[in-house]
Amino acid sequence: RDVLNADLGLRLQSYAPGRDQGIDLRQMDPDGTVTVVQCKHYVESSWSTFLRAVEKEGLRGKDLAADRYLFVTSRPLTPLQQGKILQKLTELPIVLDDIWGKDALNAALGRHPEVERRHIKLWISSTGVLDALLHSGQWQRGEALLTSLADRARLWVHTPAHDQVLD
Repeated sequence: RDVLNADLGLRLQSYAPGRDQGIDLRQMDPDGTVTVVQCKHYVESSWSTFLRAVEKEGLRGKDLAADRYLFVTSRPLTPLQQGKILQKLTELPIVLDDIWGKDALNAALGRHPEVERRHIKLWISSTGVLDALLHSGQWQRGEALLTSLADRARLWVHTPAHDQVLD
């Protein structure tokens, strides 16, 4: 939800686990426009099992009265697979760019590191966050040293003794 909100400028709401009628995330605008997102985590399953689940969503989604439909999965997708998903969802208001796989999610997350910082579960796979955590003392000491040097540099005065030391 947070990465989609950040990347697409949406205000999607999430709902409690359970029977969701094909709605994992939804935004209802004041003008009545409805955006629905269905998320599927089928990384360990076969392609055919995943595609059957997509087909069920396509049938279920007809009753949603959505103006925009996004389908998001943690599975990596090829362009051919993305097209096959679109074919299964033809009854829904969806375009190819609104089908996101693992790579699209990771790319959006890369564009919005603040989302990654807010979610501790994402830290373990983030080299940027892990590097900052592992070297936080070093960064803090380095920043403190730079601040101290900048403060002391204001007081430095060039004198003839400086030139003698250099010689």
